[in-house]
Amino acid sequence: MEVASQLSAPFQFLPEELVTIALRTLHDAKIVPIEWGAALYRRMGVPMMIKNFSYIIPDNLLTAAATTLSSLGLPKGDPDPFLPKAVGDKYSKASSLFRLTESEEIGPVRYLILYPMSYIQFTSDELSISPSLSYRADPDELQVLVPRPQAVYAALIRLLSKSLCHSSTRTTLDSELSQLLLYHLFGAQLSDSYDEDDSEDEEDPSVAEAILARGEEWMGDALQVIVSGAADSAALPYVDC
Repeated sequence: MEVASQLSAPFQFLPEELVTIALRTLHDAKIVPIEWGAALYRRMGVPMMIKNFSYIIPDNLLTAAATTLSSLGLPKGDPDPFLPKAVGDKYSKASSLFRLTESEEIGPVRYLILYPMSYIQFTSDELSISPSLSYRADPDELQVLVPRPQAVYAALIRLLSKSLCHSSTRTTLDSELSQLLLYHLFGAQLSDSYDEDDSEDEEDPSVAEAILARGEEWMGDALQVIVSGAADSAALPYVDC
């Protein structure tokens, strides 16, 4: 895929193709992003559509990453004011948004989103290098950093504990955590039917090891209680309204 001829008219290409170009350009600039959001959840087995492509960048590389992507001709995104109100920090905490579609309408518009690592924190030992799931990407050429599953759960619970009660941010994070528990931790499939007796099954032995957070052992205990059915995510800490 030739990059030079693509930049004059970026929207002649699929959003997935533009993401592949963007990741390759970041790779050439020695910036390896951390996968987050829908692409990461898909990797973990959640059957969800990837509307936006989200990546975490170390704070000291954010300016360089944004400049690199701007050089591709991707326009900065300006989300509809409704979106932050609907999903909370998913948009308001982003460092940069780059539009991947010609349309700016709230329905069809898609973004490549960069988050600062100071917002979603991982340590180097919580990350592993993996092939990108990008469209037509060479797995040997295009790689991203992928958080280990226990680090993903810890990050979501950490974000939940910092969210306001009854906020759109908390609702969004709760939904993402619930889907990961269902499809990743328990291995559910879309064709599976729900049986109320399932909640009484013997506890999954992997639950106790799902979170090995640094100095935050309470997260593993909290997840264990949620999975057991003794409480739900509403019992997690939150910032007073």
